[in-house]
Amino acid sequence: MAQDKSDFTRDGALSRRAMLGRLAGALAGVAGAACTPMRIVLKIYPDAFEDPAVIERYLHAFMRAVVPGASADEPYLTWSLRDPAFPMAKHVAFLCADLSDRAGRLFAQPAFDALDVESRTTVIHDGIAGGGLTARLYQGAIYIGQIGFYAGIYDDGRGCPSIDFPGRYRFEGLRATTYPDCERFLGHSITSDGNPV
Repeated sequence: MAQDKSDFTRDGALSRRAMLGRLAGALAGVAGAACTPMRIVLKIYPDAFEDPAVIERYLHAFMRAVVPGASADEPYLTWSLRDPAFPMAKHVAFLCADLSDRAGRLFAQPAFDALDVESRTTVIHDGIAGGGLTARLYQGAIYIGQIGFYAGIYDDGRGCPSIDFPGRYRFEGLRATTYPDCERFLGHSITSDGNPV
């Protein structure tokens, strides 16, 4: 930080105003590091989580923990979390950094994506149990991620094989949409000529 000559008194000591300004800056930094909303707004997390490849690895590991049946080769697994149409996209870097912090604290392994599914699930539960904005962030990521996966919104034709959702309508012939003996669904007549008594 550049020193301003007005920050010092005549005898070379730091002025009261400069000292209070520096203390306020230090307190804001400490509060920002401890407070989730401030950490998100000020983007207080390691620079490694600005790398799209790292984010993709972490989000892939996250989604495979929260979506039963998701395989490693799902082509659209993380798209809903990174889609700018959803609010989660702005916060994925912080989510990944928080996953790393929790993994390091709980399992002494900061690489969240290197953990097994059970350990990753424990890390995610810890994030939800933290309460406040962090819990809302985790719950939102789970919700948006599961909707994106199960609804098949990024590939209408494919649908979601995990829940037997075939995707868009495909004509499969009349046998698939009609009954061979549809008369059985008609009501019985009350009299022989079909009119009520």
